[in-house]
Amino acid sequence: MSFMVPNEFLIIIYPGAYWEPLGSVYAPSLEERISLRKAGIQTGLEYPNWSLIEPSKGEYDFSSMEEMLKLNREADQKTIFNVPGDIPPIWMWDEWMAKDVHGNTHTNYVSARMLSFWNEEAQNYLLKYYEALVKEYQAADIMFIHAEHQSGEGIMPGGSYYHDEFAVANYKEKYGTEAYPDLSTQETKDWLQETIIEKLVREHKIINQHNEIWNMQQLLMDDWSKTYVNYAQKDILRAYKKAFPEVHLVLLQYTYWDSSHTERHRNYVDEIKEEFQCDVIVEAMWPAGLAQTTPASIAKGYRGQIVGVSYATAGVAALQPEVRQAIQGSHQQWFAARGE
Repeated sequence: MSFMVPNEFLIIIYPGAYWEPLGSVYAPSLEERISLRKAGIQTGLEYPNWSLIEPSKGEYDFSSMEEMLKLNREADQKTIFNVPGDIPPIWMWDEWMAKDVHGNTHTNYVSARMLSFWNEEAQNYLLKYYEALVKEYQAADIMFIHAEHQSGEGIMPGGSYYHDEFAVANYKEKYGTEAYPDLSTQETKDWLQETIIEKLVREHKIINQHNEIWNMQQLLMDDWSKTYVNYAQKDILRAYKKAFPEVHLVLLQYTYWDSSHTERHRNYVDEIKEEFQCDVIVEAMWPAGLAQTTPASIAKGYRGQIVGVSYATAGVAALQPEVRQAIQGSHQQWFAARGE
């Protein structure tokens, strides 16, 4: 049974605590979530902040997740928790972080660094964190999905963050002591793909509680930079099917209908949909775009859409009436076309 129920077509993004390091957070109140529930929203996608959940090593505080879950349950909504591994706690040491060729970590935001994929101690610690989350939250109305990038658009950040000592040592072990990672070579691309597939399968052995895996990669990011490793998307999906033969795949394309996506990008989505018999949930370009994206998505035979109530850092302080109206109108269109 799919996590999305038959009469559900829209999933909403609630920025929640995940955006806390960036400031200007807007997360809808209970009254606003109830209003959105009446407009057709039955599931909220939340972004827990690892720094809040594990403020010091081995000490867990689930109060931020509890608040998210409480709000959604009181609004009669299900909850999807995203568990990105590239945003470790702010106290975590730099020795565990992925680094570029100059020794720099992911971004200027301490809380947006990324654990090295090749540091086994760091990766095992990440798995312990996932296990703690899943142990704490096992319920029919909760699902965990994996999205490394903050917007779900990639596995690695758009930079060459595979030059830490653990990455280089792994590369030399595989290709020889004189070898060094170079994305212009096929062997480096193969190495990144092999690493990422192993990492993702290990993680989904823990978080795949509903026999359903949601994938957030997209071809556009691969056009921007091979460091996102989105060229491996089909092989990642094949690895999921091999590791979990009965799993249902959901393609969550965060952006799709905007002008940056060409017909080639859209055709690629349909290729994946056909090959893997997966559901496709496409982004709505925020509520204002629903008038365009909803009929287009319905015409393509997709499962639904994901939409944010506002840009997370836009300084919005309340749910705007036009946003709720746009969501309600979209849901009515979906229900009329796909409802039973």
